Amino acid sequence: MSPKTRLSLTLLSLSLTLSACGVLFPEVDRPPVVLTKVVERERQILIDPKCPPKPLPPAKPADTNTLSKPAADYFAEWFLWATECEAKNDELAQVLRPAVK
Repeated sequence: MSPKTRLSLTLLSLSLTLSACGVLFPEVDRPPVVLTKVVERERQILIDPKCPPKPLPPAKPADTNTLSKPAADYFAEWFLWATECEAKNDELAQVLRPAVK
């Protein structure tokens, strides 16, 4: 058998195999298969999305000393409140707009 004959027989067999599988000439009456990917993610539930109440400032001192202990305590409570509120806002933003991984 000559090399040309072998090549033509190989190509003929390959084309018949591919056409029988529906690769070269796909069947028209079959609807196309649509592949989808479903990813389920657990959503976080916030127990209480509200910030805690703001701390109340102390009563105004009689003298003009603003570096008094009540003022220092108030500012410490206020900064703690602000940090808690910021954490709540970050949690809420993460639930509403989750980061894409």
